[in-house]
Amino acid sequence: MVRAAFSTINKMIDFKQHVVEALHKVCPSLTLEQLTVLVEVPPDAKMGDFAFPCFQLAKAEKKNPKQLAEDISKAISCDTKLVERVAATGPYVNFFLNRTAFMAQILKTVADNAGQYGHSKLGQGKTVIVEYSSPNIAKPFGVGHLRTTVIGASLTRIYSALGYKVVGINYLGDWGTQFGKLMEAYSRWGDDAELAKHPIQHLYNLYVRFHKEVETDPTLEDKGRAWFQKLESGDAAAVSQWTRFREESIREFERMYAELGIHFDVYEGESDYPKAADAAVSDLVTRGVAIESEGAIVVPLGDDMPPALLRKQDGTTLYLSRDLAAIDARKKKYHFDKILYVVGSEQILHFKQLKALLEKEQPAWAATVEHIPFGRIQGISTRKGTLVFLEDLLSETQERALEKIREAKVLDVNVDENEVARKVGIGAIVFNDLRTRRVKDVEFSWDKVLSFEGETGPYLQYAYARIGRLMEKVGVKVDSKTDVTPLNQEEAWAITRMLANYPNVIRNAAESNEPSFISTYLTDLASAFSSFYQNHRILGASPEFQKAAMLLVGNVRSVLHHGLTLLGVPPIERM
Repeated sequence: MVRAAFSTINKMIDFKQHVVEALHKVCPSLTLEQLTVLVEVPPDAKMGDFAFPCFQLAKAEKKNPKQLAEDISKAISCDTKLVERVAATGPYVNFFLNRTAFMAQILKTVADNAGQYGHSKLGQGKTVIVEYSSPNIAKPFGVGHLRTTVIGASLTRIYSALGYKVVGINYLGDWGTQFGKLMEAYSRWGDDAELAKHPIQHLYNLYVRFHKEVETDPTLEDKGRAWFQKLESGDAAAVSQWTRFREESIREFERMYAELGIHFDVYEGESDYPKAADAAVSDLVTRGVAIESEGAIVVPLGDDMPPALLRKQDGTTLYLSRDLAAIDARKKKYHFDKILYVVGSEQILHFKQLKALLEKEQPAWAATVEHIPFGRIQGISTRKGTLVFLEDLLSETQERALEKIREAKVLDVNVDENEVARKVGIGAIVFNDLRTRRVKDVEFSWDKVLSFEGETGPYLQYAYARIGRLMEKVGVKVDSKTDVTPLNQEEAWAITRMLANYPNVIRNAAESNEPSFISTYLTDLASAFSSFYQNHRILGASPEFQKAAMLLVGNVRSVLHHGLTLLGVPPIERM
């Protein structure tokens, strides 16, 4: 299916290729490659379907761009079966496609490749590692980890759709003195039965209690450090206890990930790399790359950046040294072409230092490392007050979604309203996170997040279900060979142009690591469908128009399903 989708998508660009080749005949000083880049899609369909800006060529030939555009438009020769008209508008040469031919090809392509439309072999033979989520074990999954989880999961799906081999890694915070403190707390107040029943909450409560008890018994700090030293030295009892904490934490995390529809290929942790990190630091010291400074080990990175701290005075390694060790191990295991770290904007300096270190050690590797920063979520609170944990957020979102569904009266008969509310709640949270550029802070408003109007997950889920209900009522099967001549409306043409652009949207989302490109596209597509539906009666229309309309809206539904899935928003079949 992927192969078929790729070949048919290649056919889709014949229209642009024809324009490029026609231009090359009258503008031989520009290569086909240059023309392919220069030819663009105007934002307004009234300005044509493709446009060639003459500024670059006019400058090289020392001509007036407007006059050059007029000269080219008169000299160019296009196949009228593909391009109906060429006209100059200011400094642009505008190309107006044969709409019937273009619509027939695009709508057939989308229908024939339903579920795979937009996929390609762009990344064939290449491996991308996406490190994301990365919660701390023995603590409840906080809302602070929501953005990395949602963004990272979407990027794994987007890259997979483009043919890359994707390895999703959950790099757990599972090492450090805090786990020695937790083991001391468990030895005093732990309950095996409670750990088995509510592992995360029990461990979290113990950790909180430890810090409260320290206020009256400071010796607990030393006892916690002693436990961690046992863990580092491989003491069997300490390792067994820590392993249990880790496994119980992962089990609880996986329950949360399952709710969000997220799967990881690999679970790693900071605990995997202390020894390798220590060896890497020692090697850097031996080779003179790293130096001692006030008892610590650092690597000077020039005047524009603070030195990279790799080992503290007490001999322990840090995040940077462990990241260096992890990259080395992952390169040997996966031979990755790119590694994406989906980590908040507050870690920008850390990843600049990491890349700077790699440029000293492995310059070729440095180019493969990409930090995918993102802003914070602001304004989240529940009816109980300020919110901390993701499980509480999802639970309240689903409760509020059920209220909204009942209030809006959008449910069809014989539908499980609790299941719909669950999907609406998840879709609302995920889409709100991905609807804007990731580097921006996300504003959270219950009314906006759960609205069935505007740029929201519920709006898209309802649009998807609404199209399905319409198709059931019409009762005409989608046929990719349907005559599209009846679709001579501007709204139908606008939808077709958008469908044609969907593969580009996926590629652009990957190139910029921006799932929001897909969010914006889906909102625009759903809005275009709504405009078509409101302005043109389908039920009771002629059989010819109904067939053509079902091909069009069926394709809209197929692309909505695909795009929502890439984002992690559950499509809802009936509402």
